[in-house]
Amino acid sequence: MKRILAVLIMLVAMVGFAAAASVSLSLNSLETIAEGETVTLTATVTAVGDSVGNVSLQLGDLSPGVSTSDSSTQSVGTLSSGQSSSKSWTIRGDVAGTYSFNVTASGTDVSDVFQNASMVVNTAAFIEISDKTCSETTMDIGETITMNFIVKNTGGSSATVTTTMSGYSSRFTLTSGSVTSSAEITAGSQSSKSYLFTAASAGTATITATVTSTENNPTAQTCAVTINAALDTSDDDSETVSGVPAGDIILSRVLDQNPSVEEITAILSSAGLTQESIDRAVSLLEKIGVKKEVIVRKRTLTNGTTAYTTTITFTIKNKDGTNLLKNVKVILEIPKTVAENASELVIPSNENYTIIKADPILEFEIAEIAPNGTGKVDIDINKQISGALADSILQAVVADFEEAADLCVGKNCDDENPCTTDACSGGNCSNTSVTNGTVCGEGKSCKAGACVLIAAEENQEGEQTPEQKAAQDQTNLLLIIGAVVALILIIAIIGAIVLKKRK
Repeated sequence: MKRILAVLIMLVAMVGFAAAASVSLSLNSLETIAEGETVTLTATVTAVGDSVGNVSLQLGDLSPGVSTSDSSTQSVGTLSSGQSSSKSWTIRGDVAGTYSFNVTASGTDVSDVFQNASMVVNTAAFIEISDKTCSETTMDIGETITMNFIVKNTGGSSATVTTTMSGYSSRFTLTSGSVTSSAEITAGSQSSKSYLFTAASAGTATITATVTSTENNPTAQTCAVTINAALDTSDDDSETVSGVPAGDIILSRVLDQNPSVEEITAILSSAGLTQESIDRAVSLLEKIGVKKEVIVRKRTLTNGTTAYTTTITFTIKNKDGTNLLKNVKVILEIPKTVAENASELVIPSNENYTIIKADPILEFEIAEIAPNGTGKVDIDINKQISGALADSILQAVVADFEEAADLCVGKNCDDENPCTTDACSGGNCSNTSVTNGTVCGEGKSCKAGACVLIAAEENQEGEQTPEQKAAQDQTNLLLIIGAVVALILIIAIIGAIVLKKRK
């Protein structure tokens, strides 16, 4: 009997232990937000072992810098065993910082359960615009203008930024870039914007870039431009292209920016160069500047027919103010839509070049570019091309060069002689005589590199000098005075003779 009683007591204790109730609590993870934004904190409570009555969830005191308008205590009621319920609070981040707080789950005859939550509040995004440039302020129809600027996010959170271009449509065509574009800019990041416009009609226009964001709207950026009524034409018959008068400019395209990495890769790969050569060309971008100019001229030949010439000029600028660039290798690719074969290209005889491919791809070599100086590559095609084809010509790629100190930097070649032109090349001075007869001082002129008094008899034009004229005038005056005196004497003598005869 005692044994049965002990077993019963044990069973009752086990049943009582199994039926003991409790609650469990879980919280969601909170994402990082910016100042002024909100995040939702959700707490989920579950009855464990048995039902629990009067269940409630309580949000602890919040630190200054975060806040909620919801009640801190939220009632759940009775939960059956295994039943769960969730309650939420909307928490606003008012001041940047890292915050932690707790949530308590409680109920009848159960122990309170605590869970901690944390959240990060960053400073809000702040969008700024910098480094705006307008490549032109006055231009001709058919010429291009580039507008560049940088959009920066100097805040602590991401923002969606939208850029809209306006104010150009009455005078320009947007050649490169989108009218409207949107992108997310993360905290501390920036985005470079570049737009190319082609002048279509004469007048004035203000190209406007309006930048808006989910946080702030920076000041709009503008480029005010005047488009001339007509392109400049050549009135000088001595100007020639391919040996004939240049004629009138009917199209002009200018692109003053370095090739992109993608363009460098495409051109050098087509030329058969290695990845190492491509990397070398990319590394040189910070030391040089490349400008492309395409001009189409129309001219009337002596037989009355009309001819066209397209001139493509690539200008390479040495950005270094100290070193020379030597043996500058410039590789360019002409689209087959512009020239089917290299044989169509007219290249000046003084250009040092190699045809890599007849498609055509060519390599030019510029012997030397002075510090802050420029070198040029010129190509003519005896045909007319459209603006679209002109724009399709990729920027030239500077593939390689050697750097050398300019021996003329700091060297004084002035010989203090007004009758010589002073120059320096390769560290050596030259002093070349100016044209004979060049005035070098009062009453002086240059002769064989020397500044001398103008000859007493006549200057080089065969006319008397002021000094010679003064001397001649003085001589003439003395002769006149002498003649007058002689005449008076003669008259006096004649008078005396006449009087004597009358007596």
